[in-house]
Amino acid sequence: MDAANENLNLLNMTEQEKIIPAGENAETDNQPELMDESVQEAIKENEQEAVPEITDGEVITQTEKKKKVRTHASLAKNIVSLVFFTLSLVFGITASTLFLVRESLTTQSVSQSVKNMTLGDTGIGFWFGQQGQDVTLDEYMTDVFNSSGVVSVQQKDVKKLLDSAFVKNFVTDRLNGYISDFMYGTGEGSINVDEVMSLLGDNWAEVSVKLGIDNAKVKGKTQDDIRAEVLTGVYNRLVQDIHFGSFTLSKFRKEFPVIMNVASSLITYPAMLSMAAVAVLLWFIILFMNIRYCGGFRYIGRCMSLIGIVNLAAAGAMYVLPVVLNGIFGLGYDFYISFMSLQVMRALFAGTGFLVCGIIITFFGKMLRAVRKRILRRKLT
Repeated sequence: MDAANENLNLLNMTEQEKIIPAGENAETDNQPELMDESVQEAIKENEQEAVPEITDGEVITQTEKKKKVRTHASLAKNIVSLVFFTLSLVFGITASTLFLVRESLTTQSVSQSVKNMTLGDTGIGFWFGQQGQDVTLDEYMTDVFNSSGVVSVQQKDVKKLLDSAFVKNFVTDRLNGYISDFMYGTGEGSINVDEVMSLLGDNWAEVSVKLGIDNAKVKGKTQDDIRAEVLTGVYNRLVQDIHFGSFTLSKFRKEFPVIMNVASSLITYPAMLSMAAVAVLLWFIILFMNIRYCGGFRYIGRCMSLIGIVNLAAAGAMYVLPVVLNGIFGLGYDFYISFMSLQVMRALFAGTGFLVCGIIITFFGKMLRAVRKRILRRKLT
């Protein structure tokens, strides 16, 4: 009995030992969950302690800072846009003005200009240190033809002679030579007395008829004698007064190389295209800088409108500028207006085109700006 009781006690003790570990294991299994909950609570407490409470004053301060940053950025953008706008305006006006000047210097334009002008009214007083219109070309050439004393020609006849085709062709050729020398340094910009004498000698039949020399009768002299003496007198007077051989652009180019090189470079088509390209590039930069509210179209439209207005003003100035140039350099109003009148229509067309395009782009930009603002407002709401 005692042995049986001992065995029974051992069995009970064994079962209790088995139950106790199982309970311990259960408690151990629940420990991670308990730890997780405690850790999470601790983390939450730490987060609550770490995150400070934001007051209304701090919110207002941060909002004001953001507004200041936006204001400064907007101001900087507007300043840069205004600078680019000014530069594009300068390049655009310069390119369009140089284009008009360059077109007036083409061979065809020079030929048409000389054809339209009255050469006899050209003032040459500056050659003698006087005011330009104090001495006109027909007045001077009348004295030149009469310098021999053999014949006496009339100023009105000399004026008709200067309007002859061979004289105008000679003047056109020499002007194109000066232009070529100015632009490319070809050395063609010169006039000498021998060329003038060859011109008169080769066309003497027409010269004598228009001046009335063919009917002149001088006792003891033939027409050949009269011709020889008149041309000799013309030669001596030209050599004495004008010194054509020294009037060359090549010498001026040697004395002022920088000025001549810069001026001749600016008046070329590549230079004008480069200026126009820079102006267009600046327009694109302005456009992308103000892309948020489509404000770039406003700058571009106004720039084009101003270029158009300047071209229209230039068209009107071409009728006034010859008066100013004639007052400064002489040569006569007719001389300058002959060159400029051919470019008036170009300036009018270009000015009208730029002005109309500028107005359209400005109006289009305002429409896009209004639409863009509405879209942004809807996104914010």
